[in-house]
Amino acid sequence: MALRVISSQSLFDTDSSKNDGGELGRLMHDFRAKEAKEMQAGALADRVHELKETEKGVEHMCKEMEQLCDEARMDEKRENARSMAEDGLTVDRIAKILKVNAQMVQEWLAGSVSTAR
Repeated sequence: MALRVISSQSLFDTDSSKNDGGELGRLMHDFRAKEAKEMQAGALADRVHELKETEKGVEHMCKEMEQLCDEARMDEKRENARSMAEDGLTVDRIAKILKVNAQMVQEWLAGSVSTAR
């Protein structure tokens, strides 16, 4: 397995197509596995099975994905609000277009609100 540090921030470039039998190779194998039963690391396999192959886990992952999508939509709306304000639109007009309340637009424009939960 080829491993090379590509920045001072500990980002690694690996050739994950090869498994040299080492710890990193086994981990890369597990990341490529489609099902938990193909994985070698017990704790990781157990968690992957729980999240991907049980009804409760799938439900949890769906909720997490919905939250991420909601946050991404709000981030996009915030950026659009800033752009519209730069183009001279009023807070009330921006709020109407984006289908949010005017107070939220004001907070976005003031830079006081993060959309992350």
